[in-house]
Order: sequence, then C-alpha cells, then structure tokens
Amino acid sequence: MDNRIASLAMILKGLGTESSIEQLTEEIQLTSIWTIDLAFLLRKYEPDFTFYTSVFGTREEYQGVKFYEATFDQDKKRVNKLFASAKSCSVHIVRMKLPIEDYKRFLFNRQFAIVALVNARLLHCERCEAGRGCMASLCGQLFYKISSDDYTECILYKMELGHYIVLIGYDPTEDLFIYRDPGIMDDYCTISTEEFDQARQAEGTDHDWYVLHTYMKNKNERIK
Repeated sequence: MDNRIASLAMILKGLGTESSIEQLTEEIQLTSIWTIDLAFLLRKYEPDFTFYTSVFGTREEYQGVKFYEATFDQDKKRVNKLFASAKSCSVHIVRMKLPIEDYKRFLFNRQFAIVALVNARLLHCERCEAGRGCMASLCGQLFYKISSDDYTECILYKMELGHYIVLIGYDPTEDLFIYRDPGIMDDYCTISTEEFDQARQAEGTDHDWYVLHTYMKNKNERIK
C-alpha cells in the first residue's frame, strides 16, 4: 500500500467521497509521487483546500540522492510545470513555513483536517507507547524496506523517511495532536507538540501540508 495514495483516500473517505486506493493509483499513474501530484489529484475530488509548502518546485540537492536520482530529471519537469500551472488550475498554493500555533488553531475548533508530510522515524505515538506497545515507536506504520546502503545515504544526505499522516484534532490540555495514520486501520494516534514539530520540520519534508474543511458533502458532520 502506497502511503501517499492511502493518505488521500483516507481524507476523501472522511469527507464523504468514496475513492479506493486502486482507483486513485490508476488516476495518478505515477510511481514517483510528490505532494504537488497529490494536490492536483485531490483537486479533482475536493476543491476547497490549501497546499502550504516552503519550496516551489524541486530542490536540486535531491538530484544526487539515490532515492530520487532514477527519475529526478523527469520529475523535475513535471513538478515545476505543475507548480507553474497551479493558479490557472485552481490549486491554491501558499509558500510559507507556518508556525506550530497555526496547526493548533486550525485543528482545535474541529473545522479543518490537515494532511502533513513528516519524518516517519520521528513519530512517537503517546497512545501506542502507553497501551499498545508499538514496535520501535512507529505506531504500527508500514515499515519501509530499504537496504543498508540506502539507509546510510539517507543519513548522509539528512533525508527523511517521508510519511503522510492526517491530523484531525488538537488537545490543549495535554498539548497533543490527534492524527490518523494510513498504516493503522480504525484507530487514531496522538503525539506531543514538541515531537510533531520536529517530525514536520525534518529535512526533506519541505514543510508540505494541505488543510481542508472537514464538513462532509451534503452532511452536517465532520471527520472523526
């Protein structure tokens, strides 16, 4: 299961739009998927969202990293073209690094949900560690199969294990973010503000996230 596509399917289901992972995979027709690709695919189903990022287009320093190098030249042309055409295609993009307080503000009133790109190794679920004894504190996520050489290269280039999660709430009493992980079925996770802030700002995430209104289509309900 592709985490990127799974995160999109999860948020669309929460908004009342049924779309399978298989269907979305067929539509996107890519194996090297960037957040901007997901934004354009999301636009077909749900126009009311904003994509925030600190980087418009591609970063040249990724070209020499093994994870990207096989498709980088092809990806670069596509990704830069999508960013250039976003406005005319009604894909709303804002280039900025939002402070963590804005995440809290969006999520506290339960009127928005956020899909965020984070470093998977920095996710530490409070509920998993307290009750489910989650393995390696990765909250039951999909485990990434990478060779030792790839792992070493990731460390050398400070690359993260990119992973998308769906944030659905914020608890100010405990200072915890509440989120759904596509790697866990029918459950939710919690993470401290400090640890989430580190995961979302890790090298390679480009501070990518998109925020959506949580009212389901034709229903006075919200994502739960």
